[in-house]
Amino acid sequence: MMSTLNERGKFIETEVKQCTIQDIIEQNNIDYIDFLKLDCEGSEYEILNYAMDHGLCYKILNLSAEMHGRTHENYKIFLERIKENFEIVNVKDNILFA
Repeated sequence: MMSTLNERGKFIETEVKQCTIQDIIEQNNIDYIDFLKLDCEGSEYEILNYAMDHGLCYKILNLSAEMHGRTHENYKIFLERIKENFEIVNVKDNILFA
């Protein structure tokens, strides 16, 4: 369950079903993702780490992700890991292209 603020200023409980990128690929019989755009307010690290941990990067041909927390000490480590999994990696402002 997740609490969200509704339009009248009261919190309501909302059930949110979580799925992984692997779930999406398997449930939809996806051979590859031509272009993956991530704008998920901080969850990009969790999503991309999951993809790297589970060997899914080879299925992602092109990637664009809005990156938050670039001043965090682990950002450079994360970026190096991205470079190990994607052939070309560029960062412009807060957008990661791979």
